[in-house]
Amino acid sequence: MTRLQAVPLEGGKALEDLGTREIARVMVKVQGMRREKVEDLKSLTISMAKAKKEATTAHARAFLGLEGRPQEERTQTAKLAAADAVFAMDVAKGDLKACEVSMDILKDDWDTCRSIGANERAQASAVEGYGS
Repeated sequence: MTRLQAVPLEGGKALEDLGTREIARVMVKVQGMRREKVEDLKSLTISMAKAKKEATTAHARAFLGLEGRPQEERTQTAKLAAADAVFAMDVAKGDLKACEVSMDILKDDWDTCRSIGANERAQASAVEGYGS
């Protein structure tokens, strides 16, 4: 279910059957959801940066802690020490990507509402002579 499908519509109507005022209410709701996603994006970007810092720090500490050991041993030990932090970073990256995709879907929802509203105005103008 897209976010737009989750918006309660008047009397169980389909989106394409809504009038101009109803579409306007849906558009206001979609705009609110878009604003919330901007805040989510900000928060998730910070989480991603923190996770990347943790992974980099864990790797570096483990690597530097094995000074004098063979290069390959240091590298593999550092990777193992940072594995959980790298996993957390990958999860944060996935959350960030999902938020970006959600924002794209909300933009599509907004554009759909605009198109339906424009179509209704064009029909009213042609049939009822509004705007002439």
